[in-house]
Amino acid sequence: MSHPEHPEYEARIDDYLLGRLNAEETERFEKHYFDCPECFRLTEERAALIDAVKAAGPVPAAEAGQAPGRAVIRRFPFLWAAAGAAALLVVAAIVFLIPRPSGPPVFSDSGNRVVRGESLVPVEPAGVLRKVPVKFAWRPLDGAAEYMVSVEGIDPAWTAQTRDAAIKTPEEIAGRMVPGKIYTWRVKAFSAEGTLLASSAEVAFSIAR
Repeated sequence: MSHPEHPEYEARIDDYLLGRLNAEETERFEKHYFDCPECFRLTEERAALIDAVKAAGPVPAAEAGQAPGRAVIRRFPFLWAAAGAAALLVVAAIVFLIPRPSGPPVFSDSGNRVVRGESLVPVEPAGVLRKVPVKFAWRPLDGAAEYMVSVEGIDPAWTAQTRDAAIKTPEEIAGRMVPGKIYTWRVKAFSAEGTLLASSAEVAFSIAR
């Protein structure tokens, strides 16, 4: 299935899942992916398809000389009971018949918007503070091996990675935060394989004058 409103993102789903995008392209794709229900669904389906292909393993040598469509038919004969011989139907059957690895997406209300993925909840800082925050903290997420924190409003923006559910504010970053200015931050969780598991909503804070 396709989503004609966002063809540029749909065309990059495989590149994203296979790690072929650079850091800037990955960031742009993830921002759209978590804000668009249809692209989220398409990405989940493509991820399941890729997992199925990987699980099937390499094509045996005896099948290597056959046309791709015939090799697939031999490896997944149960998909072809009523599908005919069209290669497109193979892909569709795999997408809809293989079990989803983690069930349907989880939707969590984060105040200013809905965040797709597992619930990743920021704890501090938030609101108006009496002094510069000494750390950024969030609730730990099951299955997360690493977190990435990004803070906007500082010039340039600050991004850091940690394995813990909190990270201390570096002195150099703290020195660039001024009273009266609004800053926003969010945290993302990644698996041990580097897969994005969740992205929190943006949280705003400021330092009292």
